[in-house]
Amino acid sequence: MKKSFKFAAMIAAVALVMSGCITATVVLTEAANKEEEEILSGQVFEVEKATVTYHNNVILSFKQNGKFIRVEEPNKDKVTIIRPDSAFEINTRDKSYISSPNTNGKYYYSDQAYVYPDDWFDLHMFLGDVWTTEDENKSTTMDVAGRECKAYKSDRFEYAGYKRVFMYKKVGSTILISAISFDYSCIDDFAVPDGFQHWQGTVYCSRDFK
Repeated sequence: MKKSFKFAAMIAAVALVMSGCITATVVLTEAANKEEEEILSGQVFEVEKATVTYHNNVILSFKQNGKFIRVEEPNKDKVTIIRPDSAFEINTRDKSYISSPNTNGKYYYSDQAYVYPDDWFDLHMFLGDVWTTEDENKSTTMDVAGRECKAYKSDRFEYAGYKRVFMYKKVGSTILISAISFDYSCIDDFAVPDGFQHWQGTVYCSRDFK
């Protein structure tokens, strides 16, 4: 009887843990889905407008919570503009650009490397597929450019974001993104410059935020 009782108790404990995991997964999935819907609608960031400067000379500007986004990458002679109607990739050296329709807001919820969906990270960290590491993933905070950011750390990766703005990304010993200033203002320049030639092409889009 004692063995049977212990076995039954063990089964009950496992069932309870599994039930808790299922419940947590459902809750996190619902939050991630709601977040995705908000971002697709144009509520990309949880800040109305800002200009963020990064260590590699990249400048992110946005207004109306990200309905209008501009990313300048001078080291690549590249400017990316995302608006409710279209996404544009501009080559400032050749004075040319390509464009793609922003159908159903797909370019808002995509890895332009500067959107940081908190609930997406929470869900995928819980499921264990954000990082390929045996060490325990940790959710914490860190200060970046004077902002207290939500951060995720493991033995190989370190990510941090503020109000859905990607502020820091380190892979191994390499820092890929590091904000050095965050200003609550932005320039009102979200148009392709006059005289730039339109070429055929598709602006890159991916939903993998890793």
